[in-house]
Amino acid sequence: MTEVHLREAFSFDVNDFKVVVKNDIYTVKDLYLEDDTGAIRATVTITILNPFQQTNGHIHYEADEIYFIDKGEGVMLIGDHLVHLHPQQWVIVPKTKRHKIINTTKEKMEFQTYLPLHLARSVAKVNMGKD
Repeated sequence: MTEVHLREAFSFDVNDFKVVVKNDIYTVKDLYLEDDTGAIRATVTITILNPFQQTNGHIHYEADEIYFIDKGEGVMLIGDHLVHLHPQQWVIVPKTKRHKIINTTKEKMEFQTYLPLHLARSVAKVNMGKD
């Protein structure tokens, strides 16, 4: 069995992220973490969600997704469960659970996500469906 190691430690600068979506709802920036062979093994995302907006509901079938709420408040709908969000909170969304975030305030909300493997853009787009 061959061991595969991440090329860099989990330390990065916000300037390393690439803007992948920017619209009236949110700004989304991605950073792809590569292993020592150059294969993408994880995606770290920064999302800035505008006041009273919500993300698209989506599902990741291959892996759990980890959220860290940096700024702002709101709610996350995970399946049929409502989770109230506040700064410095961690949320782990189990794979196969539909989820979305709603900013319930007049301030911007900022959160980061970590998704193992390179799934954030591809899986989320394919499985959005109705909320």
